[in-house]
Amino acid sequence: MRKTILISCAIFMASIMVLSPAMSVYAQEPAVGGTYKTRITSDILTLNPWFWGMMIESYIMGHMYDAMVTYDVNNVLRLELCDSYTVSPDFTTWTWNLVQDAYWHDGQQVTADDVVWTWQTLADDPGIPRRSWLYDEVVNITKITDFQIELELSYGPKPVDVLVEIGTDWILPEHIWDTIDVYDFTNDNPVGCGPFTWGEREPSQYFILYRNPDYYLPGPYVEEKIITIIPDESTAYYALSVGDIDIYDGPPPELEAVAENDPNIFLHDYLADFIMYLGVNQRRWPNNITEFKQAVLTGIDREAVRQIVFGGRGVVAEASMSLPRGPYYNPNIPKYEYNVTWANATLDSIGVVDSDADGWREANGTEIAFDLLVSAEYQDSVDTVRLMADNMADLGIEVNVKPVLWPILWQTVGGAGHLGGDYDYPGKYDYDWAYLGWSGFWSDFHPSWMGWMYGIDQWWGSDDVNIPGWNSSVRWEVNDIIEDIQLETDEAVYTALLKEAQLLVAQDLCYLPIINTGGVSLYRKDSVDGYIMGETAGPDNFESDIAVYSVAEKTDGFQVIAAVISLSAIGFALYRKRRK
Repeated sequence: MRKTILISCAIFMASIMVLSPAMSVYAQEPAVGGTYKTRITSDILTLNPWFWGMMIESYIMGHMYDAMVTYDVNNVLRLELCDSYTVSPDFTTWTWNLVQDAYWHDGQQVTADDVVWTWQTLADDPGIPRRSWLYDEVVNITKITDFQIELELSYGPKPVDVLVEIGTDWILPEHIWDTIDVYDFTNDNPVGCGPFTWGEREPSQYFILYRNPDYYLPGPYVEEKIITIIPDESTAYYALSVGDIDIYDGPPPELEAVAENDPNIFLHDYLADFIMYLGVNQRRWPNNITEFKQAVLTGIDREAVRQIVFGGRGVVAEASMSLPRGPYYNPNIPKYEYNVTWANATLDSIGVVDSDADGWREANGTEIAFDLLVSAEYQDSVDTVRLMADNMADLGIEVNVKPVLWPILWQTVGGAGHLGGDYDYPGKYDYDWAYLGWSGFWSDFHPSWMGWMYGIDQWWGSDDVNIPGWNSSVRWEVNDIIEDIQLETDEAVYTALLKEAQLLVAQDLCYLPIINTGGVSLYRKDSVDGYIMGETAGPDNFESDIAVYSVAEKTDGFQVIAAVISLSAIGFALYRKRRK
């Protein structure tokens, strides 16, 4: 870690040296002012950091809450509330030093008490949905001083596990949260310590966030951020074209083509770490038959989904649910390329046949037909499953597409804990197939990512969420490998284990992967400047949130290079650590 910090500082200083001629010309700070306007597709259900279910909820909360550390758009570690940290030689004891100039939005200072309360609550309550498996290994969380905390673990996990699983958890203000029921708290007026403060919300219309003037890190440079709810894509593009929004993420191909001819609009392509998958409920036969799942996946023209629905963006998802890159990716996993002939032959071989020659297959003498649940709020998802239904007709399998509201879908597949969620929801697991997505596992750089997806005792992979009834012997074999990975510190060993587990998952198919989404962000250069972008992020991300500023409010003749702003945000935190 020390080596990484020193290298990062060296890169930062080298960048300053390279860019110093430009900085000498523009020696003043960016002017603060103006409005940053973006769009989301639907309204939220909660702003409770421990119970959210939709990515847009996490997106909004990310403006207001900070963690001890975070990762930037290129997955590079950046210190936030943590000023520095040390780790014992056996990796069991972590000492965290807090910044001393961070304040909650209500004016109270952020102290070690807030960190201890947040982490201890998560350690004590395994029922909280947004809780990492690593909290089960917490032995003690001790306040050393008002700005120092000691975290003791039962064993020495890989440092990246602690940084990602615990270090990136948003810290909550104890003086607000210790008196409420965390299971029944909608958090309608969030109080964090992040770059933006809560402003206004008009349900189904917009959110307004205001610049935090007391933010302890550089930025943000805009006075307010308006997040407008615009479900319709054409309406969103019109809003961009007339300047009602500055950024439009994920336009359909026909609108992307229009944008290419607009000199005021720029396009940024990226591959997102977001996988869309078909979850077949393996609690129901024949969904629990491996050969049946293989036939279904091989019968889906995923390349057509990519081309038709996503306009050629993204990549066909890997059967292991990993990103197709990075040191932990196993290139030898089955690809399940589209092959109707093979799929039909496989179904015949397991006795799922069309015995009465009516065009539809039967199993044990009963015609099989599946309802396929999909979120009605996302048109690309609805379009995808309609293509799937057409593909399944070629296999003699009847699929009925059923768009439903997201809260219904989430509870049905087992997503209890979301606002309005019910652990005893009467419709829980009462589904055949469901089309869902998963984001944020960063499999290209985090060696414990498989635990999040497949670990029996971890949130997403547990039977309490939506691993769809995966109970084959392969599951237990994969779980044993996951536990070994989490305990292993030899990189060569855990890399080999990861690739072995990926192969097992891909052969047994607990999830049927469809596509790793890719995207295009459209943005206007005449509204704001200083955008920060990476491989898996467009301009509307945390780095941009603290860097962008209004072009109209800049001093005449002043230009700021985006890279300097980004490096300043990272370097500022690292410099303080180096200074000690």
